[in-house]
Parts: sequence; C-alpha cells; structure tokens
Amino acid sequence: VGEAPQWVFVSSPLVQGDIVIVQGGGSARTVAYDKITGKVLWKSGNGIAGYAAITNIDIDGNPVILSFHGKGLAAIDPKNGNELWNVPWETSFDVNATTPITNGERVFITSGYKTGGVMLKTSLTGAEPLWQNKTIASQHSDSFFIGGFLYGYSGDSSQNKGSFKCVDPESGAEIWTSNDIG
Repeated sequence: VGEAPQWVFVSSPLVQGDIVIVQGGGSARTVAYDKITGKVLWKSGNGIAGYAAITNIDIDGNPVILSFHGKGLAAIDPKNGNELWNVPWETSFDVNATTPITNGERVFITSGYKTGGVMLKTSLTGAEPLWQNKTIASQHSDSFFIGGFLYGYSGDSSQNKGSFKCVDPESGAEIWTSNDIG
C-alpha cells in the first residue's frame, strides 16, 4: 500500500460497490482497489496515512470519500481519486484516529493530545470551520449525532481519564459532561 505510519495500518477499509478504499501513506494517502482482483484503481494525495476509518458523505447530491489522514481531512471523488479539498488538522504524532462523523453536509472531526474538534460546513470546493474548541478531544473514540446533539468522549491515554460530553452541534457549546460512565 505505502509507507506505514508509526503505529502501522489500522484504518478500517470502506467498501463501496466494486471498490475497497483504504488509507495508504507515502506516495498515496488514500488508495482504491478493485474488490475482486485487487488491482489499484486510483491513488489520492501524498503524505502520512492516519488511523481513522475511511467514510463517505453526500455533498450537493454527489458521493464523496472522507479520508482523515495524518495531517488533515481530505475529500475525494470516489470515481477517480481526485482530491476535492484538504483541510489541515495536525496533532502530536500525526494521530488522527477517530472516524469523521457527518450530519447532512457538516462534518465533525476530533483528535486527542489536547487538539480538540472542529465542525466543518462542506461543499464540493472546500470546507469551512463553523466552530472549533477543545470540548471533545478524543484520541480513539468516535463521536456521534443523536436527536440533534453531538456526543463524544473527551480524553486520551496521556491523561489517564476522560469525560463523556453532550455538545450543541450548532455552536459547539457544552450542554453537559459526565465522568460517571460504567
């Protein structure tokens, strides 16, 4: 595939129709294969692979692949691998490990190491931050949307503790936090 990141390849592949899409690294951050033959169909972006699962979003009625790689979030045309846009998002050790979550044409990404999260409004030509804060700074746990709210775990292995949080997805304001999980 390519040059393995520090903690090897752990990103889950995305299967869409007849293709399998994975994070690559090195000469291609994201790679698509024919799911039957294994033939490389396209490669996209150069640089460090991340650890997050490849996911998809529908933007203006068009399917788009999201690759949360080692240095940011890339939006990719699944038909040909063309990068539509790339938003820088750098963390300690290039660890972007949480799956980007989508809510319509909005995308939330978060990383640990005191980085935090950002809500992006996407289009086919770019993504702009709606808000950014450190309320949800998740190193490994994926966040999720339910009933109009954003939920996520905030904490990483360097802190040896964390909290479960509920956030207003429109403003990024914390609604509540709990350390009473389990």
